[in-house]
Amino acid sequence: SNLFRSLGPYEDDDKDNLIETAILDGMYAVPLFEKVIRIGERPLQKQAFAALYRLGPVAAQAEPTLIEFLENADPEIRRWVYFALVRINGLGVDRVVSSLNSEDIEIQKIAIIALAEKFQYQLEDQFSLFVQSLALRQEQGIILKLEALLAHPNGMVRRTAAQWLAEFGPNAKTALTGLLDSLKSNDAQLQSESALAIGKIGGTAGSARQALVMLIAKSHDYASRASAAFALIEIGHAQDGFQELMQQLTNQDEHVREGALSPLLE
Repeated sequence: SNLFRSLGPYEDDDKDNLIETAILDGMYAVPLFEKVIRIGERPLQKQAFAALYRLGPVAAQAEPTLIEFLENADPEIRRWVYFALVRINGLGVDRVVSSLNSEDIEIQKIAIIALAEKFQYQLEDQFSLFVQSLALRQEQGIILKLEALLAHPNGMVRRTAAQWLAEFGPNAKTALTGLLDSLKSNDAQLQSESALAIGKIGGTAGSARQALVMLIAKSHDYASRASAAFALIEIGHAQDGFQELMQQLTNQDEHVREGALSPLLE
C-alpha cells in the first residue's frame, strides 16, 4: 500500500480494499493502475491487471500498456492481459485473436478461453457478427486453427472451437473431418456441438449421415442425439432426423422433450 500512496490519494492499508476503492473511481484510477504495472512490484502488479479487467471498456486508455505485456514470461500476467483486452473490447481484441495462430499451445488456450468468456456477456447475434468479422479478415487461417483445437486436451477449448466453426457455416467445410472425428469423443457436449456444427456447415452426404446416425444409435446422451438429429435434417436427411426427434418427444422426461422440440420449432 506504500506503493499506492506514492502514486495517488489512496491511504487504505488493506490492498484488496484499496483496489476496490480505486475501481470505484473508474477511469480516473486507470493511470494509477498503469503506473503500478510498469513498476512491476508483485502481487500489486497482478492486482492492477485484474482491476483493469474488471473495469472493462472504462479502461480503454490502458490498452497500449496491456499490449506491451502480451508476451510476458509470467503465464498468470498473460492471462490477465488477454482477459482485460477482450473485456475492454477495443483494438487489442485483434491481438488476442492473432494469438490463435501462435505455436505455443498454452497461448492458444489462454486466447480462446479469454475470447470465449467475452461471449458470456453478449447476445447470440453479437457473437455471430464478431465471428463473421474474423472470417472477413483471415478466415481460412482461423478455420484451420479451430479445427486443430478440436483435439486440444482442454474440454472447454474443444467445445468452443466446435461452436466457432459452426458460425462459419459452409465456409468451414475443410473442418468437417475434424468435426466428424469429434463425434466419436467421450465428451457428450463436444459431440453435441460438433453435430450442430456439421449441420450448419453442411456435411458431405455419405460420411456425415453415417457418422450422425451412428451417434444417435450409440449415444446415451439425449442432447447429443437431438443435435445429431437436427444436423441430419439440415444436411438433407430429414427422415432420419425426425425419427429420433419424434421418439424423444414421447419421453417421460420434460427436459428431453423440450430439447427435441427446439430443433423442430426452428
